[in-house]
Amino acid sequence: MEVIDEIIVHGFPAERGRLIHALVGGSQLHGVKPEGTDDRDLYGIYIETPESYFWQGLEHFVTSRAPQSERNQAGDVDVINTAMT
Repeated sequence: MEVIDEIIVHGFPAERGRLIHALVGGSQLHGVKPEGTDDRDLYGIYIETPESYFWQGLEHFVTSRAPQSERNQAGDVDVINTAMT
């Protein structure tokens, strides 16, 4: 699955804007944890629709499979997107 598709599957509100760049980050990018023991950090950049920008500004979209009160476990996914305005 492409990273952009994975971001959308995890709930990015596609009606708010168009993803223009996506990448895998964190420990997976840097190769500092053995495979199968780390979470997956996905980052994206998107351009907001004019309607979203003027009426419902959404600077960032962040979601995680793990609750904020707990550390991520192997297989958890964090998605972080930032708008270009």
